[in-house]
Amino acid sequence: MTTLILHHYPMSPFSEKIRAMLGYADLSWQSCITREMPPRPLLARLAGGYRKIPVAQIGADIFCDSRIIAAEIAQLSNKPLLNLENLDADQQAYIAKVDLDLFFACLFVSGTMKLNLKFLKAMSLMDVGRFVFDRINVGRKARVKAVSPLKAKEVVMTHLADLEQRLTQDFLFGQTPTHADFSTYHTLWLSTSWPNRHCCEVILSYYLGWQK
Repeated sequence: MTTLILHHYPMSPFSEKIRAMLGYADLSWQSCITREMPPRPLLARLAGGYRKIPVAQIGADIFCDSRIIAAEIAQLSNKPLLNLENLDADQQAYIAKVDLDLFFACLFVSGTMKLNLKFLKAMSLMDVGRFVFDRINVGRKARVKAVSPLKAKEVVMTHLADLEQRLTQDFLFGQTPTHADFSTYHTLWLSTSWPNRHCCEVILSYYLGWQK
């Protein structure tokens, strides 16, 4: 079988979701680092103009969108619970909420100096400005509107409290990780110093522990 190639960049949360899945699935893969934002002329040609990251490639087959990539990982590794389509309605509803409302809320409350320094190490100051401008334009055109920045902290803290109640077993929905666990992990991945830092560190250490 041809090795999976992942087109990604280090600070991409959805790429981190797929990187974590690949590690859990114990699949061999190759890394192709791309720009944080368009133009990406070679990747655009490969992916037919698709502008989001990550993109996966297996031979001549191209997989766009992290959920489609996850489904392919599930099939290759014989771990069907990584495929969103194999989960029940409750899990799918949870993932939809985490990947949309929670993801944006986490980004709003994660604007710490430490996070800013990570971006400055990964990109030049000019590229940071271009990146922010690009994401503002994407947000304006998005069909799903992000949670209000004024409500972001409340949304995140409610989510953390909910996780405390759910984490009474090995994983969120049973004894085996599913797509829901990886969605939960990647939304919190960039966050390092929220107001309730201890709670955040407990949740992050829980998800990072089984990746070692």
